[in-house]
Amino acid sequence: MRQPDFMLDYDLPVFGYEQLDSTNGFARENFEELPDGALVLAMHQTAGRGRRERVWISPPGTNLALTWVDKRPGAGYSTGMLLGLAGLAALRSAAPELECYIKWPNDLYIRHRKIAGILCEGAGFSGTELRGVAGGIGMNINTSGEALASVGDTATGLFLETGRHFDLKKIVFDLAKYLKWCYISKIAENGEATRLYRAENRLIGKEIALIDGRGNRYEGTFEELGPGGELLLRRKSGALESFCCADVSVDKKIFNS
Repeated sequence: MRQPDFMLDYDLPVFGYEQLDSTNGFARENFEELPDGALVLAMHQTAGRGRRERVWISPPGTNLALTWVDKRPGAGYSTGMLLGLAGLAALRSAAPELECYIKWPNDLYIRHRKIAGILCEGAGFSGTELRGVAGGIGMNINTSGEALASVGDTATGLFLETGRHFDLKKIVFDLAKYLKWCYISKIAENGEATRLYRAENRLIGKEIALIDGRGNRYEGTFEELGPGGELLLRRKSGALESFCCADVSVDKKIFNS
């Protein structure tokens, strides 16, 4: 494994690199060498991506690109759930005046704009057995409004929202602290992380539209989360349908602009 450019001895060990193509790719390639719970941090990620191969813009030294190595992934959505909760807590610690929330299945939002995204990929396969997950999170921190505008009006960042610049390593420190708490909660099976995750999905009860992996569009009410993290959609016909993964959109007028 390539030696890190720096190490951060936080609540979870942080392997820091000035530049990587992809933190998820690095974590998957070096899964055996990296300890359980480690965070891989890139100060500049040159080939960042989100779900469905979407590009994640991250100018050098402005945003955070990290991957968490989860060697006890359990079932379903647990890695992404814990990353979402920890990312949310870290953003609130940095800028408590902002109203952040989780947008199912894997984004953090302020109003109708995305501030962070999560991509979880299987790692450490033994035959067909999944032995771990590389959970990546990209967070818009100090990116300029001009850079974010290049992807339209759907993205935002801490600097754009507050006019302040933020210490990136302080946010990593908070992320590691909250992520360790979430991980302990999951291992203890006390249900606390799952309860919080549901409470932070603020689109529950809202009218939404979603597009599934085949491009089919559905509309209805986001009624509830299923036991495996799936979205339960109440159609206008009264039928209840379950979705494990989809792109969700919501009328931005329901949020204060």
